[in-house]
Amino acid sequence: MPFVQAKCPECGGMLAVDGDKSAAICQYCGNAFIVEDAVNNFITYSTTNHIYSDGTIVNIYEGKNNDFIINGGVLKKYQGASVEVVVPNGVVELGQNCFKDLKIKSVVISDGVKVIGDSAFNNCVDLLSVTIPASVTTIGSYVFGGCVSLSSISIPNSVTSIGRNAFGGCESLTSITIPDSVTSIGIAAINSCVNLRSIKLSNRLSTISNSMFLGCSNLEMIIIPDSVTVIEDEAFRRCVKLSSVVFGSGVKIIGYAAFNGCTSLASITIPGNVQKIGMSAFYGCTSLSSITMINNRIVLGSDAFYDYWRMRGLCPRCGGKYKGLLVVKCSKCGWDKSCFV
Repeated sequence: MPFVQAKCPECGGMLAVDGDKSAAICQYCGNAFIVEDAVNNFITYSTTNHIYSDGTIVNIYEGKNNDFIINGGVLKKYQGASVEVVVPNGVVELGQNCFKDLKIKSVVISDGVKVIGDSAFNNCVDLLSVTIPASVTTIGSYVFGGCVSLSSISIPNSVTSIGRNAFGGCESLTSITIPDSVTSIGIAAINSCVNLRSIKLSNRLSTISNSMFLGCSNLEMIIIPDSVTVIEDEAFRRCVKLSSVVFGSGVKIIGYAAFNGCTSLASITIPGNVQKIGMSAFYGCTSLSSITMINNRIVLGSDAFYDYWRMRGLCPRCGGKYKGLLVVKCSKCGWDKSCFV
């Protein structure tokens, strides 16, 4: 029987199959597959190289199509026809924009890749799954931005940094776990993930960056790790279903409009290490009925608890009491009460 090499289309296992048969069963995952598909999958994976004079390496698929353009271990561009892609061995970095705007559905990144470059999968609107190996340490900026069909992602413990807008606009993403290996996450990294309901943050994260969760309108609860010292501007702005926030003991600064528009937030406890709460930090939190502050010397920005203060007859700007008969002004900041009527 004419046995030939093949690669399972389902799990990627290396196989030897009877070329005369039309279908077979994978010995690794047990799935049935078309022999021709498995053979083609092996050929795609086992490409040959052509090296141009400038050092660019082009991987030739079946001697006809240039599926991968690779230069010095950096995958510069995928230009194949298949929507299910396996990155070839030997690649150490996915270059900027290498899959951007393509109609691919699944990608298996080969072990050995260390960096997923900026916008590598940006606007891949049909992308359903990505397998990230344990060799990856860096996920760049805008990598999965606009991948509206991506419903889940597993980030390995090898990753230490995630760039700005890395998952921005991933509308189908419902949950995400940031492993404890991650020490930095960029601005707006997870913004506008409108179906995100739960997230676990790294216990080594020191900063929740500007607009990190802006517009995550279905996020219901967040636990801030003790390692976090700063919650930057607009970090959770317009998270309208956020009903529970547990602040870690290390938080010192809550930035401008950090929880602005979190209309479901009912109660908060501000830990003792907090030194400053920025302007409009909890503005628009119309359900907020209980605030516990362990430290009474916190520097409060104007309008920090605007709605909470106003509903209690206090100055919405600073929380001070009004005084006067004809002209009623705040005893703390001096603002005229009529300004807030």
